[in-house]
Parts: sequence; structure tokens; C-alpha cells
Amino acid sequence: MPEPAPAATLVPEPEPVKDDAAGRPLTKTALAHGTREAPSSRRKSETFKLRFGGHTHYATVGFYEDGRPCEVFFKTGQAGSTTRGYTDALGITVSHYLQLGGPPKAIIAKLRHTQFDPCGYVTDAPLGIEYVSSPADALAQLLEKLTEE
Repeated sequence: MPEPAPAATLVPEPEPVKDDAAGRPLTKTALAHGTREAPSSRRKSETFKLRFGGHTHYATVGFYEDGRPCEVFFKTGQAGSTTRGYTDALGITVSHYLQLGGPPKAIIAKLRHTQFDPCGYVTDAPLGIEYVSSPADALAQLLEKLTEE
């Protein structure tokens, strides 16, 4: 008969991991612990207007005091439209991910090159973004440009 496992086991400290985009040390388990770093009540942000796929889209990215992105507001189309709902949900999801310590480069990698409508060439391309394959790709490209060193 095997011996029963001890009631409590010690979990070793996770190794620090560098987030290449910001160079900030993170832990591998930051998201698992659910420790949220809330942004301050007053913070810097940048708003971008993108026109593609016959729609006008607005993205606002807020930053922590050290320059890391901490929240995203992404709006498109008319209030109540399906596309508006998707982009609102995407902004909320990315904001929570960033506030829970997720590295921007990981969410950028997941969202880049996703393909669905609306998509197309960007009019008055902010930060040199010329073509997007979806609103998610547009947001990923913005975050990528804003976190480049």
C-alpha cells in the first residue's frame, strides 16, 4: 500500500521571467494567482482613430506610471452592434490580462494575423499600421508598436 501524500507540500518559488516588451520581471504564475495590479485613478493614455473595412474604430491605451500598457478601450461601429460588442469584450479581456501581469508580447502573438471582418487597408495609418486582418489584429499591432523599444 503506498504512503499517503503529506497534507501540505511546499511549492518552490517560480523563476522570474523577463517580459521583453517592458523588461519587467514577472513570475510564471502571475496569472494563476490572480493578483491584479490596478491602474492609478489618473494615468496617461493615447487614443488612435483607425478607419478600415468601411468602419471607424477608436482604440485608447492607458499606461502605468512606468510606461507599461495597463488597459485598452476599443470601440467600433454603432452602439448595440455585434461588432461593437466584440470589440468592447476584446478591450476588457486584454485589459484584465495586462493587469494580471500577462506580458504584452504574449497577447500580441495570439491576436496578430487573426482574420475576420472588418479588415482592410487603414486610412491615415497611425504608427505606420497600413493593413489589418481584423479588429483584433489592429489592436495587436497598436500594442506591438506602443511596446517596442
